[in-house]
Amino acid sequence: GEGVVLIHVAPQDTPATLRWASGDTFHGSVIPVTGSKPFIMRNLVFEGPGLGSQGDGGSENIIVILSATKGYFFLGTSDGMYFENGTASGDKRIQFRANTSALRSKYLADVRYAWDDDDCANWVEWNVTLDDQRNTPPLLRAQ
Repeated sequence: GEGVVLIHVAPQDTPATLRWASGDTFHGSVIPVTGSKPFIMRNLVFEGPGLGSQGDGGSENIIVILSATKGYFFLGTSDGMYFENGTASGDKRIQFRANTSALRSKYLADVRYAWDDDDCANWVEWNVTLDDQRNTPPLLRAQ
């Protein structure tokens, strides 16, 4: 008779990261912030893990921490998610968790940053931590 070979394809185990829509890495980037407040980032692209833990392309929860040395973060929408660790929209550090699909299409697709008027001539470091609770969470920095 014929033999049967079962093939198990494991979900990708790629650490979560961000890049700019241009293909440039977020880590180490220098971004000129110009124009009116808030500065809106709609060109961040969330990458990995490749598949959710159920193999459905987006069910895995990722803990996201956005922080800045100065200024304030807002999300274009926070519908359907809650801020964690005592953080809130408008803080210089916000933490929340969401599934990979929602991060790609909603929460990290519209990040807003505002600053105090007296801070506009200074450098600000933006940090992002993406914790998939499996890989060591990377700390991504941009200025």
